[in-house]
Amino acid sequence: MKTHEMHDWLKAGTHYRSKGNFEKALEAFAQARLALLCEMGECLTSLGQLEEGRVLFEEVLEANSADIRANAGIGVISLLAEEYGTAETAFGNVLHLDPDNVKALCGMGMAKRASGQLEEAYSVLLEAQDKNPVHKSTLQALADVGGRLGKAAEVLPLLRKYLKRYPEDREIAIDITALEELSTAILTTPLASPSEELKNVLDSFRANPDDLSVVNELLRLLHQLGRSQEAQAVRAVFLVRNPEMTSALLQS
Repeated sequence: MKTHEMHDWLKAGTHYRSKGNFEKALEAFAQARLALLCEMGECLTSLGQLEEGRVLFEEVLEANSADIRANAGIGVISLLAEEYGTAETAFGNVLHLDPDNVKALCGMGMAKRASGQLEEAYSVLLEAQDKNPVHKSTLQALADVGGRLGKAAEVLPLLRKYLKRYPEDREIAIDITALEELSTAILTTPLASPSEELKNVLDSFRANPDDLSVVNELLRLLHQLGRSQEAQAVRAVFLVRNPEMTSALLQS
């Protein structure tokens, strides 16, 4: 069902009233009131008055449990209140009604990130970014989650594309710098308790981080030792510098 704005319902109510159709006018005015409650709830949320905003959104949901704005409002408030399970449920309600809702996808990704479900968060955030490549909140969340998962090489091109379109955006520029530094940190940070063979290959990698044969040998050893996170970091370093060689890398 299409979500109408408050002024649309007011206009409809006024029209029906002028025609003497008071039942229809009352229905439209009632919908205008619900839309007004959502407007007020969003303002209260922005002011940090979370519980006051929650009361208004819940009143809307009592009248119409399928109201997208009210469900989204509960999701945002729950996220801010660190009630991540409730936030996931609320954003899930929105996505059931509107699967392409980018804000709800972003909110779902943020809730999953906050509750430690990083892989799931990354997947949802990528879906949101695919639907709207310039949704800044999604990109910032992707930068954080991608950095934690060692997937900087996948996220950096998305951020750079955004920055090319909006070069004045300093926050995204900072995220890019942070990911680049994270990606190259392994070049100077020693692995814990390396074997002699691993130490030799790692030294070769640090000296020649663009050498495909060295990188694949290092990946092989890391996977053999069960050090998958370190392998992801090595892949990230290589792919940041050589994005066209993804298919040539040893797969995990």
